[in-house]
Amino acid sequence: MLTAQQISQLFMLFTQGDKQLVTQLRHCCPEAVVETQWQFTLPVLHQFVQHFYALENSNYQRFRSTLFNSSINHDLAAVGWTINIAINRANVDRSVYVLQQLGA
Repeated sequence: MLTAQQISQLFMLFTQGDKQLVTQLRHCCPEAVVETQWQFTLPVLHQFVQHFYALENSNYQRFRSTLFNSSINHDLAAVGWTINIAINRANVDRSVYVLQQLGA
């Protein structure tokens, strides 16, 4: 089962400029990395997280619940980053989110 800690770890690796993660993101989702920002929809993030941790059939609804009930934005803010809505499509699964440095 996917944990909030695993999702948070993935975001933290990005904030640290982890080259392996950025390479995997660019290979998997070429439009995901724009300069120093990571753009994603929740379904694409779920797929990438499953791939990154080699999980099979991780439940999407459980993933969403774990993400929304976690302290990820608080943890990211502590290191100067945040997740914002980049494109609001009035549906959490269709909206585009962006991981970016605070103040960017």
